[in-house]
Amino acid sequence: MAQRGTKPNLTVEERIRIHLFDLSKHREEFVVPLESTQGGVAEATGVLRPNVSRTFKELISRGWVKQRLAHVKDQPRRKKVYFLTRNGEGATRELRKRLMALTISERVGGEVRDTTVGRVMDREGTSLLEVYDRLDGSGMIRPREPGSSSASVLYDRIANEIRDLPPSPEAEAVHSSARDAFLNSGDVLMAAQAINNLGVLHRRAGQRDRARGCYDEALRLLEEAGERRAASLVRFNLGRMEEEGGNRRAAREHFRKVLKVIKQTGGPNEFNAVKRALERVR
Repeated sequence: MAQRGTKPNLTVEERIRIHLFDLSKHREEFVVPLESTQGGVAEATGVLRPNVSRTFKELISRGWVKQRLAHVKDQPRRKKVYFLTRNGEGATRELRKRLMALTISERVGGEVRDTTVGRVMDREGTSLLEVYDRLDGSGMIRPREPGSSSASVLYDRIANEIRDLPPSPEAEAVHSSARDAFLNSGDVLMAAQAINNLGVLHRRAGQRDRARGCYDEALRLLEEAGERRAASLVRFNLGRMEEEGGNRRAAREHFRKVLKVIKQTGGPNEFNAVKRALERVR
């Protein structure tokens, strides 16, 4: 039976293993793809190069990854390349199986329907990481958009990597630059996502007024675009911030509005999460 749940968090190691799994067919080849080098892995997974290097050391010591020198396609000299060992492949196969069975939501016409990560992969002929990076936090998948998908996927990968790091000027610059780029390209959904992420960053830094300004801006963009579900996720963040600040009345109003939308567009896990939040501030 497919598992239902919100988008699970993937560690750097898991992202790299999932990427390498797709390269296993090249493990013994004389000329291998650029994606098997450290630089190629970093670009494909959105993981910073130093983190890729550190993770490879750990996986090699565990016996899950093997390093060798090989000729790389379109490269003038041999490079170090990395592939999963049989043990690493077996462990990653179980991880992939769980993720592919995850029940997610997609918008078809005017309806929200359930599907699985694996079905989307089969239908689109795309990779597990690409599908994963198009999921929002509640498990709703963003449509594949040829014009802007590359930028969207890259931003999602970077945002995922810096999400748990302490607030910093560099992280703020990432989200601010993404906001400006997506606004200029007319991608309202991604612009609102970047603005919401900026709000989360300010909230974590204790800058409540700046966070509220970002949430309000993201909310306005999404409501003007008719994206009620996405707007409700931003409003939930507003409610959380008011709850953390001891403003139970304001938090209660936000959670009530979110609950009305989630009743129509969300799954049972989302509904129960909002209901629990509302009970906390009664």
